Amino acid sequence: MENAAAVEREISEGERVAASYPPSWIDRFTDWVDRLTGPSWMFYAGLWFALYLVEFVTQWTGDPARGFHPFHIFFVGAIPLALALIHYLDQTADAALSKFRPVLDCVGRCVLGQNFK
Repeated sequence: MENAAAVEREISEGERVAASYPPSWIDRFTDWVDRLTGPSWMFYAGLWFALYLVEFVTQWTGDPARGFHPFHIFFVGAIPLALALIHYLDQTADAALSKFRPVLDCVGRCVLGQNFK
């Protein structure tokens, strides 16, 4: 109960409230991608290409007669696509909350769009 009272006091005083949980590995990863030079989509495209090259070399050294299958493009793209989608949705949600913060009636009572940065 002491923590809840401290949070209520901090919110009522207008201080910044710390998150009650640490950022996930995806949050740390997307923050790292944001700090890289260049657009984030370029990093995810490069990650897809690197994974595709690994897949291609692995398939080619195993049995060269099997050839190219378009499924491999989509198969290795699932991980970078999921990470890029999470990154995009986080940025979109943060932008939406920042845009609507003035009209929300929760100033001093709740913390919305709190970043881990």
